[in-house]
Amino acid sequence: MIQLQRTFGVPSQYTTTLSAQTLCEPSHHKIACVNKRTQLFLMLVAFAVCMQYSNAQTGNKLAAGINANAAVNMHRGALTTNEGVLECGSFENATTLGWTLGNYANIPLTPSIAFVPSLYYHKANGTFTAPNPVTPLIALQDGSTTPLSTEHALSVSLDYVTLDAMLRYYLDTKWYAALGPSVGFTTRNAFEQEEHILSPTGATFVDGSTTRRIAAGNFTDNNGHLAGNNIRISAVAGIGAMFPLGESFILNPEISYQYSFSNVISINDWKVHSLRVGAGLMYVLSAPPPPPLPPPVEDKKEAPVAQVMPPPMALLDVHNIETDGTELNYAEVTVNQHRTQDILPLLPYVFFESGSADLSERYTPLQSGNTSSFTETTLPNDQIAVYHHLLNIIGLRMKRYTNTTLSVTGCVEPKDESGKNSFAMNRATNVKKYLHDVWGISEDRITTRSRELPEIVSTRRIDDGRTENRRAEITASDPRILAPVYVRNAKNTVTPSEVLLQPEVVYQGTVKEAEYTIKDNSGSVLFTTKQSSADKVRAKLSDAVIHDPTKPLLATVKITTDDGRVTEAQRPIPVRRTFTSSRANAQVVRDTLIERYSMLLFNFDRASTIASNNDQILSLIRSRIRTSSSVDIEGMTDYIGRKKNNQRLSESRANAVEKSITDFIKPVAVDTKGLGEVDLFDNTIPEGRFYNRRVFVEIATPLNTELDEEGELR
Repeated sequence: MIQLQRTFGVPSQYTTTLSAQTLCEPSHHKIACVNKRTQLFLMLVAFAVCMQYSNAQTGNKLAAGINANAAVNMHRGALTTNEGVLECGSFENATTLGWTLGNYANIPLTPSIAFVPSLYYHKANGTFTAPNPVTPLIALQDGSTTPLSTEHALSVSLDYVTLDAMLRYYLDTKWYAALGPSVGFTTRNAFEQEEHILSPTGATFVDGSTTRRIAAGNFTDNNGHLAGNNIRISAVAGIGAMFPLGESFILNPEISYQYSFSNVISINDWKVHSLRVGAGLMYVLSAPPPPPLPPPVEDKKEAPVAQVMPPPMALLDVHNIETDGTELNYAEVTVNQHRTQDILPLLPYVFFESGSADLSERYTPLQSGNTSSFTETTLPNDQIAVYHHLLNIIGLRMKRYTNTTLSVTGCVEPKDESGKNSFAMNRATNVKKYLHDVWGISEDRITTRSRELPEIVSTRRIDDGRTENRRAEITASDPRILAPVYVRNAKNTVTPSEVLLQPEVVYQGTVKEAEYTIKDNSGSVLFTTKQSSADKVRAKLSDAVIHDPTKPLLATVKITTDDGRVTEAQRPIPVRRTFTSSRANAQVVRDTLIERYSMLLFNFDRASTIASNNDQILSLIRSRIRTSSSVDIEGMTDYIGRKKNNQRLSESRANAVEKSITDFIKPVAVDTKGLGEVDLFDNTIPEGRFYNRRVFVEIATPLNTELDEEGELR
């Protein structure tokens, strides 16, 4: 939150220099000069008047007044209003307009420095938006289905009463720079969350509207208690000017930036900075300055009018070029955004080489100064690549959920590491050290333990099984720390790949240079080139990044003629936006919604017990099954063991998942089978084998034309 401070300036001083020549005038071909004493006296009087007038014009005057500002509130950080619910949305960063209103004073300390206290009210509201990660399919009137795309909007009401204590340094009689601390006290902090339908056109909620209210109230912590409001400690810097309005009033425009050091509330890493532009009106409490001296009158001679040729004129037309080279007589750009989403589970184990407690380089280590650029949204859509960021994901989430604690248990394989049980504790300690040194997680939030073998031991008969026992196991007090990673990707495709820029110039001379440019609404240059003639130009757009595909592009040609004159012509290019999407776990086959989940992981040689880290995914699967659904369940194993035993093990795993589902809801049909050994992931590394020990669940739910796929009336 940034308050715009107001200070004041006055016109620049006037000075007068009297020379001997101005004190003498010719009269009847004779020169009558004032004597030297009179000349010196008049010069001293003029100098004293000028100095007195210059001091009176300084902007550093004792004054008081009111000011108002338009504020650009820059909310930075992440917050979630309803943790644990997949569709409520996690919000990050927002920029929203606000305002300030208050009073202030200018108290001179020296001729060029003033103390400026300011007390004001700051409206620091914010509006966050986040796309809904769930895109259910709805049935249309003609019986077809289409994805329902919605967006969550979080409106935060945030009010402050703020006191600034600024020091101004006057650069001259008008301009100044200001710097100082700021303290804000929260008077209101509440939120309201809504969901808006983006597409398809015409879709509404049950009440017939395209917007529904999700939640409203004050921010609370994980225990349901009101979150504490922090005192806002900030630094403010600004520049401004003082313009006199008559003898007693000063207009004081100013621009300033307020940088906040403290979070808005105690439970989120959420700060508000402000860029403020506004003006103040001050009343001068000291004596008004004398009126300025009139400027000297100068004789002005009119310059002769030069004869020039008529100015050049330019027109610009734009045509689409099809992939086969056909030129169309119109221009329109289409931006298609293809979105994908996958749910990737985290394996809570870190594996080590034999006889070593050092973290493997494959776990994608970061340096302590590079963690700020790491986010889950930029992770690749690759299960093993995401797992190799396990420690970075845990570090990021531990910083977000500050009350969470970790337990790290180091293990060894005695057959390969005999007499080296100290490796177990060293492995747990190195995991803790990475989270502390790189991510800054407090050591008292991480407990380390050691044991010889893991609680659930992989086979010790072969090297690959013993490799899986050399690991550190991680558990968390908050399930969100080890929750699955939701990978969302969006790729934009621009068509056509080229447009034709066709200028027309009306001019009697010649063209020296023609510059062609295409920009988007943000001012980003998508294409530019220069040539020595105003000929047609093909502009390539296939690789263009259009920041706002809802606004037209602007094509410009700038013509420079042989005599140095410049003219330009512009032409808007309409932009149409389309969307396509696909999810690894959902599609529609005719009138049936097909959803696929391949997330249930098992430990070695375990079937009847589903690991606890699958609870969130299993709950999601249960929530998507209806009594009219048909469910296919397929169990899988890695390559270790006999094929016949692995076949039975995969069947047992599938049966365990079937029981977990049917104990909760009875679908119309369940088909359960085991696939035995699979190589979906690399069986030569321990994490690849663990990710092959899984169960695949496919849900087929018939769609009712009177209902949407969630089973609710339209």
